Amino acid sequence: NNCDALTLDTDGKPDYMISVTDFYSLMDIDEEFDGIFHLAATTSPPQFESDPLGGFNVNANGTLRLELGNLSCDVDGELALNILTLVQAAASDRAVECAILPSELSTGEAADLLGVSRPTVVAMIEKQILPAIRVSTHRRLRTTDVLAYREHKRLERSAALDKMADVSAELGLYDD
Repeated sequence: NNCDALTLDTDGKPDYMISVTDFYSLMDIDEEFDGIFHLAATTSPPQFESDPLGGFNVNANGTLRLELGNLSCDVDGELALNILTLVQAAASDRAVECAILPSELSTGEAADLLGVSRPTVVAMIEKQILPAIRVSTHRRLRTTDVLAYREHKRLERSAALDKMADVSAELGLYDD
């Protein structure tokens, strides 16, 4: 089950409820809710007929409906996946950190995100590894570019480690 990582109460029972039902049938439940996660497609049959590819994408990726008190919103795609990942991590007692980042970063802020020095970021800009714009005498980087570069490097490192592990296994360097 996708919810195995969610928390259990002191009796070892889930401290959450999963209901595969029409939303309005939840109104008959005599319990207090902290929040409701509604994971359903937003596309109705008429919408699907007018945009079948869009409807397929929404249905394949799903949407996440978040409600807390008077606040509610629907999210889908990568944002929905990120929210669910955060919820699962927090529910399994893992540390979770979220940050709201500006759309543009200074070279120092980019360096902090990448875990390198500011002069390294400047060198990366000069070598056109990272795009930047000049604002007066200062360079600014789009946050999305810096995060994309960081993810690219993470995937590169992961692939290199996988390859090293495969080579080590082929050479019999792991004990059984």
